[in-house]
Amino acid sequence: MAARWGRITGRRLAVAGLAVCGVLAGLVGAALALSPSDAPSRAWAEENLSGDVLAHEGWDGTPNLLFWHWDGPNAKVSFDHLRRDPISIAWPPTPRWQWTGAWYSIAATDAPASLGIARCTGVLGEVCDKPTELFGQVNAPEIVALEVAYDGAWHRFPVAAPGFAVRLPDFHGGPSSYRWLDAAGGVVWTTGQASPRSAP
Repeated sequence: MAARWGRITGRRLAVAGLAVCGVLAGLVGAALALSPSDAPSRAWAEENLSGDVLAHEGWDGTPNLLFWHWDGPNAKVSFDHLRRDPISIAWPPTPRWQWTGAWYSIAATDAPASLGIARCTGVLGEVCDKPTELFGQVNAPEIVALEVAYDGAWHRFPVAAPGFAVRLPDFHGGPSSYRWLDAAGGVVWTTGQASPRSAP
């Protein structure tokens, strides 16, 4: 009887082991299938992630998102990138793209434009060798470009309402000045101007 019980228990353990191995293999396979080429589009982000997406940029195969959201009683604009988690914290625990949750935030505003600096995106308070990234709102519809002063010159980047995220190529510091331009090259807004009022 003991020998028979041992054979039954052994079979159950073997079946359970195979089932666990199958599930793990499936998760690993799905994680490998979730490649950078499958990075979510802006439409996917708007449908599946919390917050209103203001800008969506892909750098190095990683989606970078700017989104408007409430943080308690305050409206904020936050910049974050998505990561590929092989096992998500949501159910079912399948591989999926998710926020890193280590975003940079600035207060939302109704000024013509706003700007935040991400010196090392996704790693708060640390120095890294990634290029500086800028983000912010664009509320004035006539704004079509952001000019940034660094390395002794002005550098222009196309931007548009409702928001932007730009990476400064080969620059790792803090720019000295910013200005937003209209299609004719006229200055619509600069960082030295006072905001009419902040969003509630």
